[in-house]
Amino acid sequence: MNRKSKTPTPPLSHDLPIMRKYCNKILCQGTETTKEAETDIYKYLNDPDIGVEVNQLTELHLHSCIMDTLAYEFFESINHLKAVTITYCTINRLSFCIFESLLDLSEIFISFCRIDNIDINAFRGTKNVPYLNVSETNIDDFPVEAVSKMAAVVQLKLYGNGIKNLNVDPFQDNSQLRLLWLHKNQIESISNNALLGMTYLRELTLYDNLIRNIPDKIFRELVNLVYLDLSRNSIENLKLDYFVGLYNLNNLNLEENSISEVPSNLFKYCVRLQYLNLSNNNINFVYSEAFRGLENLLVINLRNNAIKILPCGLFKNNTQLISLNLGYNQIWRIRNKSFGELKSLKELRLENNKIRTIEPFAFKFLKAICSIHLEYNRIYFLESKLFSKLHNLRYLYLNYNQISKLPINVFSSLHSLKILDLYENRIKDIKRGTFDNLSRLKEIFLSNNQIALIQPRAFKSLHRVEIFSLDNNCLEDIELETLQGLTAVKYLTISYNPLYNLTSGLFNDVPSMKVLYLTHINIQELSCRSFPRLYELNFLYIQYTNLRTVRRGSFNDLQNLTELYLSYNNIHYIQRHAFKGLKALKKLYLSENSLTHTIGKETFLGLDKLKVIEMSRCRLKDLRENTFENCQSLRQLFLCGNYIENLPSRIFTPITILKLLDLSKNNLTELTTRIFKPLSQLKFLYLNENNIEVIEPDTFSGLDSLRRLYLNDNDISYIDFFTLRGLKEPLHLDLSNNRIATLNTRILTRFVPTSHIKLDGNPLPEEFLTEFREHTSKSRRWWYPRLKLEY
Repeated sequence: MNRKSKTPTPPLSHDLPIMRKYCNKILCQGTETTKEAETDIYKYLNDPDIGVEVNQLTELHLHSCIMDTLAYEFFESINHLKAVTITYCTINRLSFCIFESLLDLSEIFISFCRIDNIDINAFRGTKNVPYLNVSETNIDDFPVEAVSKMAAVVQLKLYGNGIKNLNVDPFQDNSQLRLLWLHKNQIESISNNALLGMTYLRELTLYDNLIRNIPDKIFRELVNLVYLDLSRNSIENLKLDYFVGLYNLNNLNLEENSISEVPSNLFKYCVRLQYLNLSNNNINFVYSEAFRGLENLLVINLRNNAIKILPCGLFKNNTQLISLNLGYNQIWRIRNKSFGELKSLKELRLENNKIRTIEPFAFKFLKAICSIHLEYNRIYFLESKLFSKLHNLRYLYLNYNQISKLPINVFSSLHSLKILDLYENRIKDIKRGTFDNLSRLKEIFLSNNQIALIQPRAFKSLHRVEIFSLDNNCLEDIELETLQGLTAVKYLTISYNPLYNLTSGLFNDVPSMKVLYLTHINIQELSCRSFPRLYELNFLYIQYTNLRTVRRGSFNDLQNLTELYLSYNNIHYIQRHAFKGLKALKKLYLSENSLTHTIGKETFLGLDKLKVIEMSRCRLKDLRENTFENCQSLRQLFLCGNYIENLPSRIFTPITILKLLDLSKNNLTELTTRIFKPLSQLKFLYLNENNIEVIEPDTFSGLDSLRRLYLNDNDISYIDFFTLRGLKEPLHLDLSNNRIATLNTRILTRFVPTSHIKLDGNPLPEEFLTEFREHTSKSRRWWYPRLKLEY
């Protein structure tokens, strides 16, 4: 028997690969005709090795089958079924009274099938079936009348079937329905009487259709409906009689339609409504009485519309409201009475509007408010009493506005505030008292302003702040007591300021700090006590500054620092013992500096745990033999892009556990014998883009762990592969873009058991190419991509 199985099923011990038994359920998969499926089921049930009786079979699953017609006769011999599931099948026709013989049937599930035709009486005789799901069938126009005689159906799911219209009384006998899903169809019109008789219905979904108009009073008999979803249609107008009868409606979704206005008293019949979604429409006006009578309303979502004005008293009846979303509109003014007496409101979203003015008592009655979003507006001034008495406010977002001044007492009532975001405004100074009483604040963002002056002790009340951002301002100097009070700060950034000096003892008041950013500032030197008592600091970033010298004692107290970033500065000199005290340091970044002096062993004294040194593009010319003597834990060493011409013979002797060494883009001309021998654990060696002409024998001897060796873009004209003796498999060897003109393939295969070799960009002759291809065809160990012959 030929079988096509589209979905793999778990193997069982018997010899019938397309029939599976799970307790009292049988899966029939991959048959190509109705007769074949029927025959296989019959044989399976009569197989003595299976041990299942017909009257014990309660579930049948047809999966990935091809069937011409599914008719009444198919189920006659298995009439004890309680559930039928048909998925991913191709069926020409669902015939008359298919399931009539299944007197115990309680659930029909037909989904993701291709059905060409459904008889209008296909489900006749299923009067006792409470659950029917016919979804995603790809049928051109599903006949809704086919399910109209199912008197006992409680849940009816008909989504994704191409239904185009709901005519008169399609559900006339489905009086017991509790759930009706009609979403993802192509419904354009609905008859005024289409939903009659379903007085017990609690959930109705019609989203993702093509509905433009709703008949008046269409929901008049759905007196128990709790959830109604009409989102993602093309509804333009909302009329007063649309929602007649929806006395128990709890959740109404009208998102993503083309609604232009919300009339007065529109929802007056929906007295129990709690969740209303009108987002992503074209609403430009909401009448002042639009939400009248909705005394139980908890959430209103008006996000992403074109509302310009909020009428006074708009929400005066919605005293239970806890969330109001007005973000992404065109509101330009918030009046004193815009939010009525919303004493229960916890979340207010007004972001991405055009708000310029907020009247002094606009938030006066918001006693329970926890979160206010005012970001991305045009606010230029905050009234001193704007947030007064908002004792429960925890999150205040004022970022991306035009605020130039902060009144001293503007935040003084916000005792519960945890996050204050003032990022990207035009604030010029911070006065003492501005942030008083914010004893619970955890995060404050003042970056991207124009702050040039911060009065001492301006942050004295911020004892719990953990994240503090002052990036991108105009601070040239920070006085000694400026950071007083910030005892809990863990993350502090003062980058992108024209700071020319770090006052000694500046960070005395932030002993808990773990991360400090001081990038893009104008400091030229660090004093011996720049970072006193920062015992908890783990990460320090001093990059893109004018720092010229790293002095002894600058980092003395940073005993727990693990990563120090000093790249992209103008460092010319590192004093001896400059990093003394950094006992926990694991990563040191010094790239893009001007270290023209010779680096000796004293530079890294005391860095016993150092694992990474990055000194690329530092203009280094010479390295001493003992440079890395104190770096015995080193794993990665980056010296790329310097001017190094020679390597002392014993320079790598102390760093025996090194894994990666980058010497690329230097001026090396010669590699001497056994220079890399101590590096037995080295895996990556970068020697590309130098001026290497000579590689002495046994240069790479001892590199037992090496996996990648880059010698490309040098001046190598001849290579004796005895010099590569000792290299182990597998190895990626790059010799491209050199001047190699001759190679002996026997030496190559004998002494370099490599997995990958690149030789492109060398002037190799045609004879070598032919011989090399012969070796390649005989051994899979060789790979020769993009060979370019240059003469």
